[in-house]
Amino acid sequence: MTNFTVLTDEQAAALQAENARLRALYKAAHTLRIHLRQLAQRDALVRDSESPNKMSIDLKARAETLALLVAWEAAHQRIVALVDSVEAAIGIQPEGQFHSTVWGTFDRYTRTLAKLLKCEHPAIDSDLHWYWHECRMGKNPMGCTQNGVVLRIDSIDALATLIAGNK
Repeated sequence: MTNFTVLTDEQAAALQAENARLRALYKAAHTLRIHLRQLAQRDALVRDSESPNKMSIDLKARAETLALLVAWEAAHQRIVALVDSVEAAIGIQPEGQFHSTVWGTFDRYTRTLAKLLKCEHPAIDSDLHWYWHECRMGKNPMGCTQNGVVLRIDSIDALATLIAGNK
């Protein structure tokens, strides 16, 4: 036999409030863990520039780079959504004029941004192209070595660290 306790409206409201408070605390703790992990990663990368195997990052330049990369990533996400919706509606061909125009425009945007951020490389076009095509915009994380420090590039944030460290 199961015993049930009947709660008053006040008790139920108090439990709901406590549940909401605990969810908010959990969310805050999760956010704090993420920020602490990012700070630890940044602190591990911002090193004394006197040592040859360490890298120094201008945090202001990194913040400016990150702002530009966030806009670039958002443009990519809007293009993917547009292409997917048009493809679902009318069944377009990847080699067709629509794809060529849309992705050609994004490629020119990427080249311009790479020139502005001074992250062009002859072998891979740019760090941005590498992140776009090889890392698949963070879906296929990859590593690289910069000034003796191994970086895992799995997000726009990590890409901004890489680019800022190249300057």
